[in-house]
Amino acid sequence: MECGLKYLRKKTDLDLTGYLERGYTYLRPEYRGRGIADRILKALMQGSPGRSIYITIRMDNKDAIALGLRNGMKLAARFINERTGHEIGLFTSTSHTA
Repeated sequence: MECGLKYLRKKTDLDLTGYLERGYTYLRPEYRGRGIADRILKALMQGSPGRSIYITIRMDNKDAIALGLRNGMKLAARFINERTGHEIGLFTSTSHTA
């Protein structure tokens, strides 16, 4: 199975060359609601000036989507992951639009 940027390009027709990927972030439930995830994402963006960032999020993960939107990420594309059947959103820190 294809993975990475080649897979995302095939699924979305977006060229993400040069983008930083914000990897998977998980907080244990007892640490949620404290702004920790916001601080992590803000630190990544501030620590990467001039760089665009992307992340893939399952479209049923409302908390992760809200986190990205609160921090300036925009929905750039949607696709179905054939392996899982889930709808995936690709969010970027630049002006791509879905």
